[in-house]
Amino acid sequence: TNKYYENSYFSVVSETTYFQNEWFPNARFLSEKAFKPIAMQHPFILVSVPNSLELFCKLGYKTFGEIIDERYDYVSDDGSRMIMIANEIERIANLKGKDLEEFIIKARDICKYNYKVLANKTQFLKEL
Repeated sequence: TNKYYENSYFSVVSETTYFQNEWFPNARFLSEKAFKPIAMQHPFILVSVPNSLELFCKLGYKTFGEIIDERYDYVSDDGSRMIMIANEIERIANLKGKDLEEFIIKARDICKYNYKVLANKTQFLKEL
């Protein structure tokens, strides 16, 4: 899969859970899918239940709020959240010239930081 990362400048990660569950309204789950772009040093948009990016931060990672509009992560309505995600994907996919160059440069620092966090992990289970 390396060629896909090498030939793109961001990932869309469709996590295991997206729709909120009425019995567990605050349940968040991060699978290996969410950590693969970190291992590949690739910026990403996370398609998941609300507040999943907050969980990343609690685990010591940085998100891409500086270059990606991550307000979608706070939207509880599943349909509205998906529209916001789709709009942001389209915006980023259409970056060109200086805007694209700036995105890549800023993403690189965050990706390197996250990779170091992942590479230096010694504990993989944490009560949140």
